Amino acid sequence: MGWLADCSEAERASVLAKMAGRAYLSEKELKATEKTLKMQRAKAKFIQDGDAEAWVFITRDDAIIVSCRGTEPTEFSDILADLKTIPVSHPRAGRVHKGFKEYTDFDAVGIAELIKTKKIQAIDALDTAIDLIEQLDPKLNFIHQKTYHYAMESLNRNKDLTGPFAGVPMLMKDMDSALYSVPMMQGSNYLKDIPMKFNNSLSKKFTNSGALICGKSATPEFGLMITTEPKAFKPTRNPWDIERSTGGSSGGAGSAVASRAVPIAHASDGGGSIRIPAAACGTVGSKPTRGRISFSPSHGDKW
Repeated sequence: MGWLADCSEAERASVLAKMAGRAYLSEKELKATEKTLKMQRAKAKFIQDGDAEAWVFITRDDAIIVSCRGTEPTEFSDILADLKTIPVSHPRAGRVHKGFKEYTDFDAVGIAELIKTKKIQAIDALDTAIDLIEQLDPKLNFIHQKTYHYAMESLNRNKDLTGPFAGVPMLMKDMDSALYSVPMMQGSNYLKDIPMKFNNSLSKKFTNSGALICGKSATPEFGLMITTEPKAFKPTRNPWDIERSTGGSSGGAGSAVASRAVPIAHASDGGGSIRIPAAACGTVGSKPTRGRISFSPSHGDKW
């Protein structure tokens, strides 16, 4: 909070007002806001892009763009559009990123090779995947839960970029795929507030491959339908034609890969749940031989 002392009173009031999403705060509200930020151990970061300057206030929950030094937000609208109100665990918190423009030209193997040969950084691929997810998911509804924090933590732990898919963004189907502290909703409101207490063998395999799990993909409730339209969520749309079905039950995975938001996604198949979305979305689905993939410790080789 110390940097606020360098601002004028008017700038300081403007900063805190913008942080609260208000045009004006009374002195009482101003103090309350500042107290709250102190309690949240907020940290300030300064970013600069050409002549544009901005302060980012990072709390435990959000990274909020505010202005200081007399600079108005309208003067750096591109920065605001790129960074406004993103999770604190998001890898772009507090910095400006230009993206990896050729991302959608490569499959998972291609992106892994680019990272391995140092033609791009892993963070570039992750940043771009998150940008595309934020852009496309509101229209296509292929994600039930975003796990950007998990992806970033995985990347931070894998400094040497080991594994065949090191740095490659992916989605895990929100079914039979336990991630510690993340609910496994299986398309149902009934399970939305029950976080998993372990990583199962499947999620460990993906993490050990170096892949970055950005979210849990959409499924019908308990995987019982061949369309992905659970009552708890909006229906998942086919990126080729949003009036057409993605199929199911791995409809979120099919839609996400077909839209190029991620180059690869986990799916499961007991009665066509990989094959149907792959056919509906124009992607390639691979169904392993039954018994090869374990879901331990919660249950055995189901499919």
